[in-house]
Amino acid sequence: MIEQKEAEKLRRIEKGREGKEKTKTLTQRTERTEDTEKMRRRCGEDAEKKETITGLKTGYYKSAGGRMKYYLIAELEITDQSWVADYIKNVTGMVERHGGRYLARTPKVERIEGERKLAGIFVIVEWPSKESAVAFYESEEYRPYRQKRIAGARNEFFLVAGEDIAKAAQTAG
Repeated sequence: MIEQKEAEKLRRIEKGREGKEKTKTLTQRTERTEDTEKMRRRCGEDAEKKETITGLKTGYYKSAGGRMKYYLIAELEITDQSWVADYIKNVTGMVERHGGRYLARTPKVERIEGERKLAGIFVIVEWPSKESAVAFYESEEYRPYRQKRIAGARNEFFLVAGEDIAKAAQTAG
C-alpha cells in the first residue's frame, strides 16, 4: 500500500514536470517568434533610417526606369572553341543594344566556400529588368548564337533578381 502511494505521488510529480516543460517550451517558442518579428521590424526601420541618413535606397536595385534589375549569372565549360570568337564579336553588341551590360566575363574565379567543380568561364550581365533579359535570350537575333553556345559548351545560366529580401542593403537609387 505504501509503495502504491509512493508510485502515485511520483506520477503526479512527473506529470507536473511535464506540464511545466510544455509550458516552458511554448513560452520559448513564443519568445523566439516575438524576437523574429522584432528583428524583421527593426530591419525595416533600420532600412528606413539608412535611406534618410544616407539618401540611398534599400531593398532592391533599380534601373533608371524604376524597375528591379536582374543579373544573368552564367558558368560555361567550353568544349568546342569554334563558336567563341564569333559569339563574342556579335553577342556583346547585341546584349548592349537590348539594355544589358557585361559586369564580368572571366576565368579568374576563386572558391571561397563549397566543393562543386568550378566552370572555366564565369559571366555576369546586368539587365534593366527581367523582361529585357528574357526578351534578349528568346530573341530571333540571339537564337543562332545561343544554339552554337549550347552545342559547344556545358552551360549553367541563372537569372537573379537584384533585391535584398532583408531590405537592409544600401543601394544607389
